[in-house]
Amino acid sequence: MIELTQNAAGVLIPLKVVPGASRDRVLGEWNGRVRICVAAPPEGGKANEAVIRLIADMLGIPRKSVALLKGSASPLKTLQVRGVTPSRVLAALKSDAGTSAARKKPPTCAGG
Repeated sequence: MIELTQNAAGVLIPLKVVPGASRDRVLGEWNGRVRICVAAPPEGGKANEAVIRLIADMLGIPRKSVALLKGSASPLKTLQVRGVTPSRVLAALKSDAGTSAARKKPPTCAGG
């Protein structure tokens, strides 16, 4: 189960990020975190930018509402998202990951 928390500033989303994937997508839950693959490489913060863009687009909010709190150089990250509720985040994650879960093979970051 994804362990979202809420504070006065917004919803905290724990992530497991895999950079250098074939495409950007949410794969579901991994050890209480949201597992995300991004095509961007980890160099120069490009993967972090891709994660922020993916989450903002998925939630339909401006990118400035999403901030990286922890893990800028780590695959284990924490995002803070303003202007949403935990239930909205979970619904969006479930919807996005559901498209991957409908496949016959378990989804991976490497391919389709």
